[in-house]
Amino acid sequence: MDNENLISGLIGALIGVSISGIYSRLTTAIKLNRIRKVILDYSKFIGLDKSATYLRDMEFIKGYIKAETEEEILKHQNANYAVDAMPMFSSDIFKSFTQDELRRVAYKTNEYIRIIDISYSTDFLKEYLPLELYEKYNQKVREHMEDKKIKPEDEIKHFEECGYLKSLADTAINEIEMKSTRAVETHKQFHDLIKNLNGWSLWWIIKYIVKQ
Repeated sequence: MDNENLISGLIGALIGVSISGIYSRLTTAIKLNRIRKVILDYSKFIGLDKSATYLRDMEFIKGYIKAETEEEILKHQNANYAVDAMPMFSSDIFKSFTQDELRRVAYKTNEYIRIIDISYSTDFLKEYLPLELYEKYNQKVREHMEDKKIKPEDEIKHFEECGYLKSLADTAINEIEMKSTRAVETHKQFHDLIKNLNGWSLWWIIKYIVKQ
């Protein structure tokens, strides 16, 4: 009888451990899937849109800086185009999770690296927003006009003739093009991340259970 009780106890303990292990794996998988959906939603509805907006804003600012004639300048001044301040374009979502969580959510090493690249690229682009680049350029132009005591009515003519202002514009345009190249790559990374993290929650939960 004692042996039977011992065997029954061992079997019960094994079943308990097994059930506990399965529950733990399931709970972890559900949590990882929830994180996946948060990252996916941010990428779909914010990251993708804001990286595209960043590029459009850069093109507008570049056109403004390249404008030299009165007609070109007035065209941009009257364009009724609002440059986005992009407060939601941030890496905070990615940083709200641990690196281990991100690695496990990504499932594959390439996707984990992609998430890290997007996070660092977003921080980089936030340091060089289109409006800030234009304001920095415009401040240098205003300082030059004041130093040279150029009258408002003579500014357009001075733009057309001044080598210093042309060099300022060239420098600003080169910087814009460099940042735009990074934004293009970040936009593509968002596309690829969405494609590779998409899918039914049940399927992802099963994948996360199996890989633990």
